[in-house]
Amino acid sequence: VMGLALAGSPTAAQGQACGGLWDWGSNWNSELGHRGLMASSWDSPSSVDLPYQVGSLSNVISAAGSSHGTVAALSDGTVWMLGDYTTDYMPRQVMALVNNQVVPLTGVESVAAGGGYDLVRLYDLYSGPAFWVACKSNGEVWTWGNNSDGQLGYAGNYPDGVARQVPGLAGIDKVSAGGHHVLALDADSYCAWSWGGNHYGQLGQGTVDNNPHSTPASIDLPGVAALVLDVAAGLDHSLFAGTDSRVYACGCNDMLQLAVGTVMPGNEPSPLEVVIDWDTQTQEWVLLEGITKVAVGCQLSLALGADSGVWGWGANGSGQTGTGLMYDPIQMAAPCQYYLGGAITNVDEIAAGAAHGMARIGTTVLTWGYNGNGQLGLGNTTSYNGAMAVSTITGGAQAIASGCTAEHSLAIAANPISLTESWDWTWAYGNLPVTTQDRHQCILSLSLTDPAGAGSYTVDARELTGGNAAFTILNMPTALTTITFQAGQRPSPDAQAALTGYVVEVRNTADRTHLLHWQTGTPTRRKLGDIDGDGSVTAMDKLEMNKKLNGLYTPYPNRAFDLDGDASINAVDKLILNQILNGIPLY
Repeated sequence: VMGLALAGSPTAAQGQACGGLWDWGSNWNSELGHRGLMASSWDSPSSVDLPYQVGSLSNVISAAGSSHGTVAALSDGTVWMLGDYTTDYMPRQVMALVNNQVVPLTGVESVAAGGGYDLVRLYDLYSGPAFWVACKSNGEVWTWGNNSDGQLGYAGNYPDGVARQVPGLAGIDKVSAGGHHVLALDADSYCAWSWGGNHYGQLGQGTVDNNPHSTPASIDLPGVAALVLDVAAGLDHSLFAGTDSRVYACGCNDMLQLAVGTVMPGNEPSPLEVVIDWDTQTQEWVLLEGITKVAVGCQLSLALGADSGVWGWGANGSGQTGTGLMYDPIQMAAPCQYYLGGAITNVDEIAAGAAHGMARIGTTVLTWGYNGNGQLGLGNTTSYNGAMAVSTITGGAQAIASGCTAEHSLAIAANPISLTESWDWTWAYGNLPVTTQDRHQCILSLSLTDPAGAGSYTVDARELTGGNAAFTILNMPTALTTITFQAGQRPSPDAQAALTGYVVEVRNTADRTHLLHWQTGTPTRRKLGDIDGDGSVTAMDKLEMNKKLNGLYTPYPNRAFDLDGDASINAVDKLILNQILNGIPLY
């Protein structure tokens, strides 16, 4: 799937803007980047059926998803990934191999996510079938992940998750990743390139084979004026919008997702024109024309016309063609216009997931099709054969995306709410008796900013590993609010008890909109009396204590010296330090 990107902002690359990332749907592989803290459960749910803002990412300019995770590019050109069911839900920055040095991948303006659909799905971001593509502002393409079919654009397997440049490509403006292959577009020359798996002819090179194709090759469309205007890679098929306003398709046709004039499943190794019907009078095919953009799902094809109308064909078992039909017929052999009491009009953008469709009209998001994981964002898991409006994205969406194997949806919205954290100290003592432990826990402050000014919020937080009871703050009256609560080691004298960060949910008290998820940092363990933080209590700590008591400068915070937790530093604290140095128990 090609990544989403926004238009118009001086802070991002030219032609793009940035905002908060919202997601909803499947969370099997933690691809939503948060725990989905619904009121019914604090555990990580397998799905979330309403849009939530990912608080750990901001200034997002492009994003894309697959069944294995989510990738996002930020306005500073860096790339971050969400996913891997074994991690702590925090984004991981993508690194790149540059001049034999591993450094952060930078200069990226759009991203794409690919990988074969896998029912198991419990892989990390690098060992499974997923792969990832990034397009830089200078036209370079960089890839990482699975390379079993040459989909990274170079030979060899690199499970280290480090991005490498695809050789021989320049001037690329757009990339789209399918199940096993990649399409790239040079918008200046209107030339498309393909590489990767070709099991069904999806590369459009005129052949079908099981060999990896790691070298990008250009694609020729039939027709006199058929240069390439847009590309979209599906699970095993490809779509191209030509400069002649027609659509071309190649690859797997098992669900008639090619719509090239045959009602029998098969493979088409060369791009053919997509047709609507057979004209019995002229004895010619009626072509789908007037198209400017294309999008694909697993076995689903979508097209956006110059008249802002949407067409769909292919698999329709869950109503994903959006034509008002579901289950019968399961396959749509020819494109049909979308249904919403009539055809959808005034559409600005389209996107497709594995078995669902998306459209954006202004800042309104419409979804339809399969909804078993809540990927339609409607607050339920009912599938719909016509477009439905998603109403809970604060500020409205400026861009949308999903992925050809993704069962979750993505949107970038302007005016995101934000949450920032600050610890007044960054460690928790691990050698205290239960009776005094409360006084030595970290204090975490969260500052909430909401440009929309909802005015009343519910805030909930839990330790990542459980333990502390949830706390709730209701009716926060201002748009800028600071929340302070105790954090640190759970009440236990066990010095080995794990410390943990916190996961926080913010929502509008009245209607559950303005939703945000945030995961805080994790405090580090520190021994009581270890004033200088070198991991042990020594005479150097006693020296710092003497300096503090004598009014001399010391770089360490007051809490490091306040050993009895009474909010003052005096001779009692020095006495406790001496007990620790002499091995006298504090219990």
